Amino acid sequence: MNQGHTLLELAVVVSLLGLLALVGVGSARAQIDTLAVQVAREEVAGLLREARSAARVHGGARVVLESGAAAELRVRGDSLLGRYDPAVHGVRMVPRGSRTRVELVFGPSGLGRASSLTVDFERGRVRRPLVISAYGRVRRDA
Repeated sequence: MNQGHTLLELAVVVSLLGLLALVGVGSARAQIDTLAVQVAREEVAGLLREARSAARVHGGARVVLESGAAAELRVRGDSLLGRYDPAVHGVRMVPRGSRTRVELVFGPSGLGRASSLTVDFERGRVRRPLVISAYGRVRRDA
């Protein structure tokens, strides 16, 4: 008696395994994009929290958010105190509206002096907003 599998049976099994791998890779890529966007959004939110604290200590601070560039925290005298580049994780930071550059200014009390704005963080098909109030507080929308 002959034991083993035919070439047709092996081809069916290999093609089924290939389809399963393709589906798994697609969902894994979406999860990685989601994680990268969330990390970038939290880093910028942390930079804004740090700016509020630094403004109280140094008498003022400002955060510059620019599309396609790093977010920077500067204190009085234009000294660079913090910097985060979302492109490190492959994430784009895009302010909503017609502006490509936004500067948030914090006074000595730690309160912001700007209009409310929303910054989108994007990678692949994943997009998550960070809403920044006029006082410098942040809200994460789904």
